[in-house]
Amino acid sequence: TTPPATTGSAAHAARSTQHAVAAGAAGGAGGPMPATIMHSPPPRSRAPRAPASAIMAVTTLAMMVGISSAHMVVLGKYEKDITVRDDSGMAEEIFGSKLKVEIVAVGFRWTEGPVWHEKERVLYFTDTIRDAIYKFDPKTKTVTDFLLNAGGLLDDDERKAQMVEPGPNGLVLDDDELIIMQHGARSVAKMDLELGFLVSLAQGFPDKEAGRFNSPNDGVIYHDPVRNGKKFLFFTDPPYGLINVSQPRDHDGLEARSEVNGSFVYAVDLEEPSNVSMICRPMMRPNGIDITPSGKSLFVSECCQGHNDSCSKGQAIWNRYHIHFNETSETKNYIEPIFNHASIFVNMSEDKRGCADGFKIVPHPREKHSSMLIASCPGGVCLVDTTPHKFMEPMLSHIRFKHARISNVAIGKDGYVYLTGEQKLWRIKLRKKFRKLFWEGRYSYLVANQKPLPEPDNEEVDHDRGFATENFVDTAILYEHENYRSPSLPPEKQDRQRDEL
Repeated sequence: TTPPATTGSAAHAARSTQHAVAAGAAGGAGGPMPATIMHSPPPRSRAPRAPASAIMAVTTLAMMVGISSAHMVVLGKYEKDITVRDDSGMAEEIFGSKLKVEIVAVGFRWTEGPVWHEKERVLYFTDTIRDAIYKFDPKTKTVTDFLLNAGGLLDDDERKAQMVEPGPNGLVLDDDELIIMQHGARSVAKMDLELGFLVSLAQGFPDKEAGRFNSPNDGVIYHDPVRNGKKFLFFTDPPYGLINVSQPRDHDGLEARSEVNGSFVYAVDLEEPSNVSMICRPMMRPNGIDITPSGKSLFVSECCQGHNDSCSKGQAIWNRYHIHFNETSETKNYIEPIFNHASIFVNMSEDKRGCADGFKIVPHPREKHSSMLIASCPGGVCLVDTTPHKFMEPMLSHIRFKHARISNVAIGKDGYVYLTGEQKLWRIKLRKKFRKLFWEGRYSYLVANQKPLPEPDNEEVDHDRGFATENFVDTAILYEHENYRSPSLPPEKQDRQRDEL
């Protein structure tokens, strides 16, 4: 891929070096990672470029240039004026009767994209306005600058000066690679966390006439069971990164700036990134995205903030899609388009701050073979039941923040649910019985795909066992497989059970 054009001069390179050293000194041992950059192409009309070697040298240094955030860890302090509507008792069940929202760090603009890296036992997260990726280490109780200018544009790029949110948004971990949704470059990039090598994965369809993405927002990796775990990145592409300083609010005419004529969800083949598929109809404001523990359904949220009457403030929408595969396809477009879906609607007219943004899907603590959303929503954080017969009354609990909007959610293996949003990073401690369940249960379909399924004729099923047991992974194998039928049920009920699953 081609590095972006820069004003590559010796003086500029010297200034970049000074800034990079200063930034590294400010961050100490955890300062911004030096990265070798291969990044997005510049606009189609551009000035003559300097030699590639000079550009690469300047780009490598300049990605580290930026004003380090004045962030400060404040563990032990808690968010004030939190109220909990918990008619179902679910919030108390998973967080305890004395639910507290702990403030981890302050001094940001708009935090996003939290993801837990178990190998390092740290949380990576972003700031879409400050254009940076940070790393929180619970053991040392520190937040350090990991990568500045992480949205893909350098500080001297005129395009960046016009953008409200030029930075990175969602983060996805793929082993030791960090996948970054970049507003500034309008692309998806990945970084090797061990080598510090950053490359662009996808910037649009291979056909140049199709145009660039809007501003990749959030993503999730899916392992295709049809092709022995072949990995795809599913990600959303709303137009938020196209909002400029002259019109800093979401508005109805924002789509006119799109080069793909709408907002979609895409699938990128991680082995062959040139294979990009558009996998759903146009959406209004696709935002958060995750896959159910069974691996069969994809949820995508709509972040409604009043840009039109169909997506008004205070309305929360989560769309559920069934993932289809073409087992006989020899084309590059492996993922079939998803057209039919069911939607969960929650009208929260009393809470119009925030929207249905990022979320995570966890095994349902009470319902067998079902799941639950821990989701950002208008007013704060919502616990949402995804069981189909609960779609009419899906809200389980609502944790309301009086002074902040919440943007995204992450599950940490350290026993916390992490929250990002307005100016801060937060966390809520899980009760001990749910820590393993919520961490490992999110990936139960991967375990099921790696183990032989039990023979129905020889296995008796304990129907009282569900996800909320110590053996939840084994239960997931039994309940989540589409061809499994309970042998102890009469044939007609076996068919009904299979259809419901």
